[in-house]
Amino acid sequence: MKKAAALFTVFFFVLTWGSVCYAGDVPEALLHTDGAQLFFGKVQELTDTSITILPLQKIKGEVEPGKAITYSQKIYGSKLQVGKTYLFGYIDENNLYFWVTDGMDPKTLKLKDAGGMDLRLQEYLNTGEFEKAEEARQNEAATKTASSDSPTAMPTATISTLPSTPAATDSSLPAIARMPDTPASERLFMIILLLAGAVLAVAVFILIITRRKRDGKNG
Repeated sequence: MKKAAALFTVFFFVLTWGSVCYAGDVPEALLHTDGAQLFFGKVQELTDTSITILPLQKIKGEVEPGKAITYSQKIYGSKLQVGKTYLFGYIDENNLYFWVTDGMDPKTLKLKDAGGMDLRLQEYLNTGEFEKAEEARQNEAATKTASSDSPTAMPTATISTLPSTPAATDSSLPAIARMPDTPASERLFMIILLLAGAVLAVAVFILIITRRKRDGKNG
């Protein structure tokens, strides 16, 4: 039973370890995590399980100034006050932080009671590291969007070039498509036959006309 309990504890630790951010790593996590958010915002509502913040100025992440965000979690740090503006840092559903600053200019601001990790965060802000990280994030997002929006290349159709039609006597054509050669004697015979047919038709026509005239006189 004790072994089973120990194994369960280890298994639970492995599942939850990846979502926990140690306090000393917060500045680096905010800087390098793609989904992290860092922004100035005003507290609109506080409950025991959630906080609603109105972003005023974005520094990094998917944040839209003027569009309130509600985080369903307990926030780390000192007690917040509704209506006050703070610097907020969101890493994941288990890590939401805030800081009190003396202004909203990242290049010159100072964090109140800064020490340890807060000094590193302040340095990253003052030196423009978060601006660089946000630019890189946006460039990567734009590249992904362009790739997904580009039309899929259609395979190039192979068009077979048809051979030019050879002469009637070209032996390269299949027998079914090639006209047989007609000897001169056969051509002459066909011409005579056509002429004879024409003469016969004229003779029959004359004979019919003559008989009609004769029958008319007798009548």
